[in-house]
Formats: sequence, C-alpha cells, structure tokens
Amino acid sequence: DANYAGTATGVLVVARAPATVSLSGLYYIYDGYAKSALVTTEPSGLGVSVTYNGGAALPVGVGSYAVTAVVAVANYQGSAAGTLVIAPEAEDPFEQWLQGRELDPDDTRYHADADDDGDGMTTREEYVADTDPADSDSALKLTGTYLDASDRLRLSFSASTGRLYQLVYSTNLLSPPAETIDLGAGVPGMAVTSDVLHVRYWRIRVMLPDPPAP
Repeated sequence: DANYAGTATGVLVVARAPATVSLSGLYYIYDGYAKSALVTTEPSGLGVSVTYNGGAALPVGVGSYAVTAVVAVANYQGSAAGTLVIAPEAEDPFEQWLQGRELDPDDTRYHADADDDGDGMTTREEYVADTDPADSDSALKLTGTYLDASDRLRLSFSASTGRLYQLVYSTNLLSPPAETIDLGAGVPGMAVTSDVLHVRYWRIRVMLPDPPAP
C-alpha cells in the first residue's frame, strides 16, 4: 500500500516427526556370549542408538541391564526404555520350561498359580500341557466334529511331542470313566475317531513323560 511501510521477520520451525520405538528380546539364558535387545521402529528401518547401562558395550554376564533406544535420524524423534535380563540356567524343570519360552521365572505373571493370558489354565497347568502361558489361544482343548458321511465323531486337540496323552470317556458326568485310551506321545494334528453309538462325555488327559534314568 502506497500509504504504509513495514516489514516483519521470523523463524520457520519444522519439528521432527514422532516415531514409535519398541523393544523385545529382553530375556536370555547365560551362555557366555554377548546379548542385545531387538529394536523395531515405526516408520520402519529408522536408525537407532542403543545403550546398556549407559554404554554401548553389549552385556555378557548374568544380571539386569537398563536398555535405552533413541532414534538417531534427523527428521524423527522417539525413544524406548526397558531392562535386558541375562539369567543363569534354572535347575527346576518348570523354570527351565519357562526360560525355554524366553519367560522369566521371577516374573509374577508366570508364577505357578498365575494365569497371565486369562485362558483358565495356570502357568503350572500350561507347563504340564506344554502350552503357551502368554497366549490365550494356546490351551489344551478337546474339539469334537461329527463326520456325517461315516456317522463317526472326530476328536482333535493340539498336542506336544514332549507330552503323553490319554483319551477318557464316560456315559455319565457323575460316573467314573468307562474307558481310558492311551494315545502315547503327542504328534502335530493329533486326532481320534469314534463311533457315535450313544451319549459319551470325553476328556483329554496330558502327562509329563518319565524323567530319564540317572
């Protein structure tokens, strides 16, 4: 405008975009080798700086290590923190089983009488069944399917090769089992077929194998 004069200055700020950083692989059994956390980002593939107890050196010995992961890309910002545990190998078979699934026996979520995944089975029961105490879809369940073409009943369940199974049926829920069928060690996709003669109530039993002879 010819009747006015004026100027202005300022700073344009382009903020870094937020990024999500996730940590996993935080539980290991001591084996003398260095361990590291698994780090993922969203967006994927961003560079990340990871430290253990404040340093870059990977942990080796038994203990707990504070893990910090910070995005190291100019256009993004984000971080995550956790604890990496290197545990001694347990002597108790139940605790060894948990460690084999990368679950910490000292974590209250996986104590013997806990049910972290809410599937109705305690951690001890999941150990006997060799199902996953951290996955509600992993549980010992017997499923019956009527085979119309042959007038037979197909009974199936998820089985572990490290467990022994028995199929039990009775004709009355208040009566003792009428028959127990030894199925032996589990195999993937285990199933049994039976004639549909009358009402039967079926149950699946799972047992630990005998320990090896000393």
